[in-house]
Amino acid sequence: MKILPLPGKLLLKLSSDHEVSAGGIILAKSIKKMPPEKGVAIAIGPPGYDEKHKQRAQAVAKVGDTVYFKKGFGVKWYVPGQPKRMFLDEKDVIGVEDENTE
Repeated sequence: MKILPLPGKLLLKLSSDHEVSAGGIILAKSIKKMPPEKGVAIAIGPPGYDEKHKQRAQAVAKVGDTVYFKKGFGVKWYVPGQPKRMFLDEKDVIGVEDENTE
């Protein structure tokens, strides 16, 4: 089954740098310096629309980019036996990792 995001949406495979227990609890030593949430874009919807209902020129990321986003946003999607995924609105992206900068 292939799912394509709607306009202005991204489908991400979630990744995490903090330690999580088997029960899903974030471990205390990593809570102090928890980075923003991130994921790898696995599908990108067509460009979204701005407030004046005009289509934007392009998406904020491309497939394969590592995307950082606001905590608590997006819709998580779980399929047993597969990596965690999330549908995310373009406006909730706070950054895209660039391999050419340090």
